[in-house]
Amino acid sequence: MTNKDRENILSKYNMLSSWMLWDDNLPKDKINWEKVKTNCVFVALNPSDEAPGKWLSFHKSGSKGDANLRAAFEGSKYEGCYVTDLIKYKDLECHEVFKTAKSNLVKIEMAKNPQIYKRNVDALKEELGCFDEDLTIFVFGENAYNMIAYNPDISCAYKVVRISHFSPPSKYAMTSKEYISQIKKELKI
Repeated sequence: MTNKDRENILSKYNMLSSWMLWDDNLPKDKINWEKVKTNCVFVALNPSDEAPGKWLSFHKSGSKGDANLRAAFEGSKYEGCYVTDLIKYKDLECHEVFKTAKSNLVKIEMAKNPQIYKRNVDALKEELGCFDEDLTIFVFGENAYNMIAYNPDISCAYKVVRISHFSPPSKYAMTSKEYISQIKKELKI
């Protein structure tokens, strides 16, 4: 990652994304750049609510899903990787739909509004362009995976891998222990 790419990430995405880094000795909005990895990015479908603060997405206190991420990835070879969402809902007409945690509603809305899908995929491509060329993208959940993997601009440029979502719908819900075991099995960590 070049300094220019780092500045782009810092200025454009600090309220929308984060790094899989957990250091209780650093202020929450600070990044230990020595631990950052730029060869893999994890992508979820959409934010569950308003950004909790600079570099705090995916690090929300009290969130079972975010706690699952920490438990599964802290200390692993993926600690330090970037994590973001496909949907950057802040400028979208259908704000409330994209703010919901129900991925099926988001999928339906994207199908009805291809211009919104294109705008978000284009934004993700720009974001991914800040990382290594041999980037691997790990996508949380089926709906996000389908929207990313079947887009040739992304799937032809990067390796795209589907993994279990850290906060699945209740009908598929796993305990935290089950999720951690599942993700470690999927990623061989």
